Amino acid sequence: MSLKTLAGFYDDDWIRKLKDSITPQNYAIFDEIERLKKMHDYGGLSNHIEELLRNSREHDEMIKRYAQPLSDSVQSLIASLRMPVSDFVALEQRSASYSAIHSANAAIADIIDQRTNIEKIAYQTATEISAITSAFKNSDIPDIARLNQYSAIGEISLAAQTMMADVNFADIRSAYAISSKHLSALEYCFRGFTESYSGLYREIQTSKIDISSLDWFVTELPPIEIYTGAGLARVIARPIPAEGEPAFPFEQDFVADIEGSFEEMLGKTNPSLVKMWRGAKLSLKSGNPDRFRHVTVSLRELITQVLYGITPDEAVSVWTSDPKHFHNGRPTRAARLLFACRNINNGPFVSFVKSDVKAHLSFIDVFQEGTHKPDSSFTEEQMEVLIVRTETLLRFLLVLSTKN
Repeated sequence: MSLKTLAGFYDDDWIRKLKDSITPQNYAIFDEIERLKKMHDYGGLSNHIEELLRNSREHDEMIKRYAQPLSDSVQSLIASLRMPVSDFVALEQRSASYSAIHSANAAIADIIDQRTNIEKIAYQTATEISAITSAFKNSDIPDIARLNQYSAIGEISLAAQTMMADVNFADIRSAYAISSKHLSALEYCFRGFTESYSGLYREIQTSKIDISSLDWFVTELPPIEIYTGAGLARVIARPIPAEGEPAFPFEQDFVADIEGSFEEMLGKTNPSLVKMWRGAKLSLKSGNPDRFRHVTVSLRELITQVLYGITPDEAVSVWTSDPKHFHNGRPTRAARLLFACRNINNGPFVSFVKSDVKAHLSFIDVFQEGTHKPDSSFTEEQMEVLIVRTETLLRFLLVLSTKN
């Protein structure tokens, strides 16, 4: 019906009725209608409204096409993150570390569920494609990007939980001739690592913080750390994986990115460390019967050198004079890590960084003890996973240093 025949009814009440006939997502078009109304060009307005309504119907169909599969995918991820512990692993096989990661995943599920609006995301995506409204402002983070960020965190964390279902520290005790001291320290430190990870995401959940408002390394790197840590624990607990089973199913998703930037960042800290890093990896492929020991010694030294490189004694001494932060006149490892996190106002994240380093050093202790024995029971595949895990930790520390 043309507005020429509705001139007498063309008022705010008519506009309200028209609005009621169109889905709420399309209210933005009425800004255009109101603008044209002021022009008193009723013939032009009639044609314009007809076009807008037609575009509106097409836009609604586009929203439906985007919303349903997106909603199904997100709800499936949320359901998996919230799946009861008993659905993954029996009570007698459940470790404290496994339960901690499961707790973190429940918090991540709540974050995704409470802070995403699938219909709104589908609307924004359809709007961007159809160009009915203006594109997103450069300063805004589109909801679809935010959801992708949440989903990536959830998927990697869920994979870490799945790997931890296979880890029983009693198996590690029985499989290797390692001292009870080092194995107990490994289990204790790894539990602290996973509990600090859970604490980080439970803090984000309860504080209602939007993850996208935090620095990416605070929210997106910890899942990779817990994932590669769980992978290392699994490959030690299960020396012979199922045929064709990759150590890290998600490895191709992030290892290329890590390797692409790691050596450049390492060289900026200390060029000689790049040679040490390459030497450790080449040593593993050599025929040297003592190569495993060379690898573990190099990896531990690399962690020490990177940590000292990003936290120079002089800088730490200017930052703090607390006697508890020094030993024999030099900053302690704990003080260095606190210094590395000095500009990050997030206590649970600082705790996570400290426990991450501590847990990985306890892994290296276990490998070092085992490789000092004439007949090491560790395999080349396990050493390769140790190298990948060390690489992700070192990159984590190097990224952290660039942000401070």
